[in-house]
This record gives sequence, structure tokens and C-alpha cells, in this order.
Amino acid sequence: MPNVVAIAGSPSHPSRSFAVLEYARRAVEKEGLSTASINVRDLPPEVLIYGQFASPDLKAVNDLVAEAKGIIIATPVYKAAYTGVLKAYLDLLPQKSLAGKVILPIATGGTLGHLLAINYALKPVLSELGASPG
Repeated sequence: MPNVVAIAGSPSHPSRSFAVLEYARRAVEKEGLSTASINVRDLPPEVLIYGQFASPDLKAVNDLVAEAKGIIIATPVYKAAYTGVLKAYLDLLPQKSLAGKVILPIATGGTLGHLLAINYALKPVLSELGASPG
């Protein structure tokens, strides 16, 4: 059971957001915590598009999230928000599945204006999933 799960929200690989996520994941491991990674782009597209909640692939990654004490989520910023593939995955997490967990959202963008994407786009969804405001 991992202490921390790193969720990569980029639809492409390699990506800057994945590199930052890996840096953060390695830093957590240096502190003696175990980690696991979820690359949402590797989930079967039909699971994400059709909302196949009973999919074994979805259950496996959602079980990782349920067991973790902390979650790191990294995404590039597209059109002032996080990626669609990340949204599709977050929509398939059980309600309040982030409650009681430490959450670190990371966003990479092209301009300073993208700094607002975490507060105005990602944070409300994470809050709906039970993440505490911070």
C-alpha cells in the first residue's frame, strides 16, 4: 500500500508536468514514504469516455487512491484549466474519495496567467471530492 499516489494528468509523454511530478514523487520517496503512480493517459479511453465505473482498470487505480494518505496531482494548463483527460478520470473517482488526504496539486503553464488554473479550475473539483481547503 503506497503512502502517496502521484497522478499524471498530461495526455502526452514526455511532458513538463510529468517531469515535475516525478521530481516531487522522488522527493517524497527520499523522506521514506512509498509511492505509486497513475498515468491517466494510460487508462483505456473507453473507460474514461463511457464512465465504466465497473472496469477492473479503473478499480485498480481507484483502490490506490483510496489506500493512500497523500495525493500529488500534476497537469499541464490548457485553455486556462487542467486537462480533459484528468477531468475524465476525476469524474470517475468515488465521491469524497480525497477526504482526509494531503493533496498537492501541481500545474505547469506557459504564462503567469496560468497560475490561477489551480485555484479557479482544479481546486473546486478537488474540494468536491473531499479535499480540504488549504
